[in-house]
Amino acid sequence: MIIFIINAAIELYRKGEVSLRKAAEIAGVTTIEFKDILAKRGFTREIEARPPLEMDAKLKKYL
Repeated sequence: MIIFIINAAIELYRKGEVSLRKAAEIAGVTTIEFKDILAKRGFTREIEARPPLEMDAKLKKYL
């Protein structure tokens, strides 16, 4: 049963339906433990950086 829940959390995360934090919560583990589970299963996280001008514009909006 636990493996089913972890697999479901991984699938939700993989599809982008939940955040890493939420997927870990669903799986009943910490975020660090969930990252370890993903790594052991060969998953990698892709981080997309926004262009600097876009980031500057957002920052100015909040200042």
